[in-house]
Amino acid sequence: MKKKRSQQESGYRSERCLEIISIRLYDPADRMKIMDVLERTAGRSPAVRFSLFRNAAVEGDWAIHMWRPPVSREGCKSQEALCLSELLKELGLVHHGVWLPAGKEDQP
Repeated sequence: MKKKRSQQESGYRSERCLEIISIRLYDPADRMKIMDVLERTAGRSPAVRFSLFRNAAVEGDWAIHMWRPPVSREGCKSQEALCLSELLKELGLVHHGVWLPAGKEDQP
């Protein structure tokens, strides 16, 4: 039987925040520009783990997930994500949110 990896072993430790930047491209052909902007940002942010996703049904919809250490104010957007969001606004409509791990206090 396979041993289930813990959150810490998989790199998604519970004290990390998740920032999600969603973009709907004005022109779906601009998808390579998203990758260029992401590569430049990721190269300057070694403490942040980036993942890029595309929508299965909508050609121009993309999401960038950024796992990062928490910043000083809980729920605060990181400087890397704010810069990335600004750069992406030239390519489409952008939504940026911060997600925190649910704790025992969040259980019903």
